[in-house]
Parts: sequence; C-alpha cells; structure tokens
Amino acid sequence: MVNSKEFVWSVPTPTRVSHCPENHTAANIQLMLDQVFLDWELDAEKQVAVTTDNASNIPNAVRNQGWLRVQCFGHRLNLAVTSALRKYDELASLAAIKKIVGHFAHSHKKKRLLKDAQDRLNMKNHCLLNECRTRWGSTFLAIQRMLVQERAVRVVRSADYSAAYLLLSNVQLDTLTAIRDALMPISQLKDMLSEMTGEPKDSPYTQNVTKGQATLADMLGELMKEDMSDIAPTQQSSNTEEISLHASLPRISLKSDPLIWWREHKVTFPYLAKLAQKYLTIQATSVA
Repeated sequence: MVNSKEFVWSVPTPTRVSHCPENHTAANIQLMLDQVFLDWELDAEKQVAVTTDNASNIPNAVRNQGWLRVQCFGHRLNLAVTSALRKYDELASLAAIKKIVGHFAHSHKKKRLLKDAQDRLNMKNHCLLNECRTRWGSTFLAIQRMLVQERAVRVVRSADYSAAYLLLSNVQLDTLTAIRDALMPISQLKDMLSEMTGEPKDSPYTQNVTKGQATLADMLGELMKEDMSDIAPTQQSSNTEEISLHASLPRISLKSDPLIWWREHKVTFPYLAKLAQKYLTIQATSVA
C-alpha cells in the first residue's frame, strides 16, 4: 500500500506481514486493513493505491474501501507467459518435465539415486523443480533446472530401463532450450521487480530496454486536467510552464532513481514534484 501521510522521496519497503487466521474473504481482509490503519495511525483519506495480485478477494476488499487498485505487473506478466505456452506444442515438453519430477519426488530411494549420479558427475545436489501456475517465474526455473540436471537424470535412467520416460528426446531438449532462452529476460525482469537479486545488475536484457517516448504530460495529462480544475488561472499557467520545461529536459538514464531526481528538482517543479512523489512510489508488483 502507498499512503501519502508523510512526504518521503523513496519507494516504501515492506514493513508488515499479517497472519489472517479467518477465511480470506474480502470482508475479513477489509477488517485487517482497517486494523493496520489504526495501528499505524494512517489516514484512509490519503490512501493512494494498493498493488494486488489477481485473486478476487484482495481486489474486492480494496475496491470496497474505495481505494485505487493497481494490478501487479509481475502476476500479469506471468499470466501472459503461461497462457502463451499453453497454446502451442511446447506443452508436451513441459508435461515431460512434470513426469520426470514426479518420478523422483515420491521416493527417497530414487532421490538418493539422483544424488549419487550428481556426485559422480561433480554436479550440485539440486532437486528437480516443478512448474506451479500460481508461482510466477516457476516455468523458467523448472526448465532451467531440468536442462542443468539432465545428464544426472540420464545416469539414473541407464540403471533402470523400465523408466524410459526419464529420457528427453533431442527435439524436447531443443524446445526446452528455446523456451528457456525466450523466458530468460522475463525472469530477469521479474527478479528486478521483486528485488530478489538485490541491486539490478548489468545484463544484455536490461541494457536493451528502451525508454517509452511518452512525456510526463502525456502520461498524466488527464490527471493534470482533473487536479487543476479548481486552481486559479494564474496557477494553471504556472503548472503548464512546469510541464513544458520538464518535457524539454533530457531524459535521465535507466540506472538513475527518478525519485532522487524529483527530490533534487522539487523547487523547480513544485507541482509536478508532488504528483511524482504521490504516484511514482506506487509499487509495480505485489511480490516481495
């Protein structure tokens, strides 16, 4: 959640995790949100936005409170990926991974055989991973782990000819490699959004990201009109000059923190700085 009680120039970090022993209905979640506001002495009227996943209970609770709900970019991205994969023949290759993972998941003996094979090949003792539709990025991780551990799986198969399904065909391996390569930039973007890898690192994917061509006036045009409707004409003229001046400045680099830029230029752009502080701190993803 982003609340404008205090004027800060940093992206909020997670500060509270609450256990909900009751059924996770919209009504119960509303009660929990009310309690958070009481505990933190927050003003509900100053609540800016809440970033949520697509489960119906949380968005409904947010809407019932009359707050702006922002869809989690990470979850939307994961839904797009899983939907695309299930429209093509790649599904058969993903199903093969599930079958192989299941072979080792339910037997300590088979897990031990896999570990022995990894030791003989001087490989790390990593278990195989399964895809989980509700866990974003799990498709990439499952494929990546299988491609790394495929040699160890082959060693186990060589001692058990009855488990022919443990062998992936060359076509399946090529398909999985292609899917992994296609999903890798999405996985790196996911890591950056959820801060799972710490500070964003240089990579060919992040370096190739291009800035959108929309200016601040384009993105906030309607919002500016709405917020300026009750402002005196002289003030509107000043705000228009702010927008024009901002649009004429060179864009900051992708590695720069926009909030730091606005903090340093809040005197030059007093009105736009308030909007930037209010809306740029909204989290893109609900995944921590």
